[in-house]
Amino acid sequence: MFQISKYRGKFTENSEMCECSKIHLYGVEFKLDGMTVVPTCKDCGSALSEKQADTFQKELVKSWGLEEEEE
Repeated sequence: MFQISKYRGKFTENSEMCECSKIHLYGVEFKLDGMTVVPTCKDCGSALSEKQADTFQKELVKSWGLEEEEE
């Protein structure tokens, strides 16, 4: 399957993480930080936390009708 990569680097060090209570499938946009694509919340503009990114990935896979691989 695919994996939304965990973003590291300058973007997460200098910016705040999203603290929105619920992230919706269509409430996420992707921004470039150098060569890294960072999932961000459209409401607050902050990067998603790891927990939010994992939840978003599961929701995305489910909406595409694909089965997620378990590790």
